[in-house]
Amino acid sequence: GKDCLDRLALSIGGKAIFAQAFRADLVPAFLEHPEWKYRHAALCCISQVAEGCKKQMVEHLELVLRQIAARFGDPHPRVRWAAINAMGQLETDLGPDLQNTHHGLVLPALIAVMDDAANPRVQSHAAAAIINFTENCDKGVLGQYLEALLGKLVALLLGGQRIVQEQAITAIASVADCVEEGFAGYYGRIMPTLKQMLLSCPSKEHRLLRGKTMECISLIGIAVGREVFLPDAKEVMDQFLATQTAALDPDDPQASYLLQAWGRVAKALKHDFIPYLHVVMPPLLKAADIKVDVQVGDIGDEDDGEEEEEGISTVLVETDSGTKKVALKTSALEEKATACNMLVCYFAELQEGMFPWIESVAQVMVPLISFVYHEEVRTAAAALMPELIKSAVMSAQAGMCDAGYVARLCEVVFAKVIPAIIEDPEPAVQLTLVEALHEACGNVGAGCLGTPERVGEALGALAKVAEEVLDRTEERAGAAKDEDFDEDEAEALGEAAENDAELLDGVCTALASVTRNHPEAVAEKIRETLPVYGKLIASGVTSLRRIGLCALDEVLENLGVFGQGFVSELLAVLLQYSGDPAAEVRQAAVYGLGVCAQFGGPTFAAAGGEVAARLMTLMQHPQARAEENVHASDNAASALGKILEFQEGAAGLEREAAMTAFVGYLPMGIPLGDKEEGVQAHGRLCSLLERGDAVLMAAPAKWIPKIVAIFGAVLQTPTVDDAVSARIVALLQRMQQTLPADIMQAAFAALPPTDAIKVQAALQHT
Repeated sequence: GKDCLDRLALSIGGKAIFAQAFRADLVPAFLEHPEWKYRHAALCCISQVAEGCKKQMVEHLELVLRQIAARFGDPHPRVRWAAINAMGQLETDLGPDLQNTHHGLVLPALIAVMDDAANPRVQSHAAAAIINFTENCDKGVLGQYLEALLGKLVALLLGGQRIVQEQAITAIASVADCVEEGFAGYYGRIMPTLKQMLLSCPSKEHRLLRGKTMECISLIGIAVGREVFLPDAKEVMDQFLATQTAALDPDDPQASYLLQAWGRVAKALKHDFIPYLHVVMPPLLKAADIKVDVQVGDIGDEDDGEEEEEGISTVLVETDSGTKKVALKTSALEEKATACNMLVCYFAELQEGMFPWIESVAQVMVPLISFVYHEEVRTAAAALMPELIKSAVMSAQAGMCDAGYVARLCEVVFAKVIPAIIEDPEPAVQLTLVEALHEACGNVGAGCLGTPERVGEALGALAKVAEEVLDRTEERAGAAKDEDFDEDEAEALGEAAENDAELLDGVCTALASVTRNHPEAVAEKIRETLPVYGKLIASGVTSLRRIGLCALDEVLENLGVFGQGFVSELLAVLLQYSGDPAAEVRQAAVYGLGVCAQFGGPTFAAAGGEVAARLMTLMQHPQARAEENVHASDNAASALGKILEFQEGAAGLEREAAMTAFVGYLPMGIPLGDKEEGVQAHGRLCSLLERGDAVLMAAPAKWIPKIVAIFGAVLQTPTVDDAVSARIVALLQRMQQTLPADIMQAAFAALPPTDAIKVQAALQHT
């Protein structure tokens, strides 16, 4: 019955189910019924429909929470258990809003009900509800309750039955994970207890508790950091080591807890952990390389609706002879996935310290990029690749290996990653692979892909992903026209669209990395894949137009002078979409115009006046500085600055008008706007002054007061970095030395008091 309620709420929708469940004669009446079974049923109903009735639950949240918390003191323990269960479910389904707005109601009630010593299951479930609460909780919220909460959890740990201890210690770990450095003040009270538990729980029935103790210690180590944890680390790791070297039974839960605990300790201690790798790595590699028993069968109609056998996971795999059903042992898959994730952790934290293990890990993990039976294994394998390469690069820098070693590893990795981008059936895994390509290119640098042919393969793989997104977008548009299309389907399609947009952003970033590190090869190979990005730009979906233009921007910017042959054909596209109704599309288009100005040479110069006029029109629009438009306008101003800097002789450019528009638009990014682009634009103004721009120098009395005002406004703000700040100070000093005193005195006198103080401080500091 309970499962039916859950399915009904999800399928019919929260509005109808909530109205029925909370009728006066149902949940509210049942909660006050003298027979405990009715009260229990009402609480079970709340927990089951919560996920499907999120919107309605949020609207009535305080009332529902008070109804649940009132039953924490119910005379019957099974009702108290059900109330705690309902609270935990709402914490999961309605977080983090529940935690942020109702912590004062929920946490004190849970802390109080932990005193129910006569009913260990109630105590245990209260600790479990704390775990649910922390998973969606801000550390500032939880920090208000640490003294009372940790005091109660430690008391349960020391005096409770085993089922209570197991939940209490996991709750302590969860609290530490949430509050992070805020746990340091309680470390000295709790860590001795945990170390003692490792020593005092040797029996078979305490194996799970001991495993959870390892988990708790390692999470606390990460939370409080290396300096706090280090004095206890050797003793803890010796205990871990003693456990690992003991003859553990095949079903001993400590084995999986150990795998993860070692990884967390490595994260906490970083290079201080390296001496233990010779102990940790062999079993970890063995677990990652575990061969999973596979049973392959055909798919038939009789399989429809068939329940999976407990402990067995079923996946569908495409083969040469059609789709097959493959059954695998769940525990083996989970152990394999855990080990793969731990390897990612070790390489990310220890870097060149992992050098002795690079080859053996690569032998196991590179093939797992195409492990069709488990998405998490493929994801971990893909995520490891850039870390593996980074370890090799840093090892080469430390003299442990040569550049040839790195190149050979790159060849092995990219030969697997690039085809997998196309072949993997899951967009989420494709995103990890695309990110791996981007990060690996960044970790190695120029020429990392080796041959122009491999560069072409990478470009083709990224374009193929973009094509698949376009196909899915069309499918979603068709589904939305179905007469049975409803709100829940709309929500699911919206989430899928967001995921695809994230995937395309990843494609764009990877395209930039490939281009940056292989400009000549990309210039040779990119043309055949450009039509795909043209389709994105022509899409009726705003996010796709933006990403398509961003892809062009990235290619042009990272090709540099190698991209001049593309400028003439892309300028028309960028000019067209600089007038797009969507500000995010305009922003991408005008950014691209700035890139063309910087690298387009004579090709751009022929159209420079037309482009400048378009940019000035955008900058001078009455709503240019409105919140929804300001980023696009800022990028237009920055692009105009690039024309002034790089295209001095552009055809049709009215330079004084363009300079008036550019300087008149600044400062940028204060308080709203694109602060990152502000750094570039304010630096560009410095460049124009440093080279003695003819327009500016012809009439200093006109320009200098405005420029000094700009400098005063941007100093000590995020719209200048240290380098630009130093250039501003140097320019102000030069102006004082070379320009008439009356011009500078008037400029300084006109500054607002706060800006005058900033300028004076900057000049005195030098």
